[in-house]
Amino acid sequence: MPGSSQFDAVNPDISLAALHDRMVVFAQDEHGRLTHIDGARRGKACNCRCLACGEALIARHGQVKAHSFAHASGTECQYALDALLTRLAKELIAARGSFRTPKLSVRAARTGPMGAIRSEETIPSRNLPVESVSLERRVHRLRPSVVMLVKGRELLLEVTHAHHLDAHKRSAIEKLGVPALELHLSECKFENVAQFERVLIDDTCHKQWIFNPKASEIQLQLDKIVEEQLAQQKAQVAARLARQRHEQAILAAQQATVLAASVARQQEEVEAAVSERLRLQAQRDHLLRRQEQARIESLASAASQKRPEVRRQTLHYRLQDGGLMFWHEPGEHILIVPETGKEQALGVFAQLGLAYDAELGGYRTSIADLPDILPALQSYVVSVRSS
Repeated sequence: MPGSSQFDAVNPDISLAALHDRMVVFAQDEHGRLTHIDGARRGKACNCRCLACGEALIARHGQVKAHSFAHASGTECQYALDALLTRLAKELIAARGSFRTPKLSVRAARTGPMGAIRSEETIPSRNLPVESVSLERRVHRLRPSVVMLVKGRELLLEVTHAHHLDAHKRSAIEKLGVPALELHLSECKFENVAQFERVLIDDTCHKQWIFNPKASEIQLQLDKIVEEQLAQQKAQVAARLARQRHEQAILAAQQATVLAASVARQQEEVEAAVSERLRLQAQRDHLLRRQEQARIESLASAASQKRPEVRRQTLHYRLQDGGLMFWHEPGEHILIVPETGKEQALGVFAQLGLAYDAELGGYRTSIADLPDILPALQSYVVSVRSS
């Protein structure tokens, strides 16, 4: 019977399973009340209208298919289910007098020179006392919004079934500046009004914020915090780079000083080595000059020294690589004078133990030694000439 409590919208036992097959099971009667299909008279006699477009409906009470309303014109209203669920939501929230909002995480993030910068704050889920509930079409002409009054402030609820709110409608809600939520039911299965009421009022998994003024304020604060941290990172990086450049400059200066000292030390060592070589060369040159001078003086002294006028005989031995003069002197002495100083035969004198007399310019020996000397020289003698 129409108006019976068993068909009241808030009756928890009323089945809503047909909604999942896109069947309309609630409509508005001639008095503006929400009525269930099983509580309406059959056919056009139900005097019901679509909650979305307002077109006249007929009540179908078949024997096979589930009972449902249909548009008398035969058309299918795109927003009939959304409007139905919205009206049912309004009735249930008004009957319960409360509504739970989902939590909302507000985040701000930037990529800084030292890594990612993140800041986050969460607005917790809250169970709000609802003072009054109404339906308005300020956002969409065919799909009404549930308007809850909470502590004197409005809270909008958009109930959607097949599709989420599009970007245009979300933007329109944000321009209103009123807190707003979306309850999207495409993945939610409920078999009766009691299950729908739990999803609508108590659960939060199918709810999401469309606009939250407090979240906008928090977002500005988090953005400011992140920007400050980004500026700190940049300042730290700049300071570190400046410090590194300063340390590199100091290191470069130290290396330049060490290098300059090393170059100077090497230059000093080279100069000292050159000076030492020059000093040693000068010593050698001086020694050679002294030796040459001594030799010249010796030769001059030997040349100036008067030879004994009386000599018994002078023999000239012409050798393969030079010559030897044998001077016979008084007292059975003999002076052997080499003509070039490069003769191989001079080795014979060294083997015989004869010493060279620089003052006389030859080897001093005696006639008694000739039997030992002449045979040793025989292999080098080419000819002998006496004078």
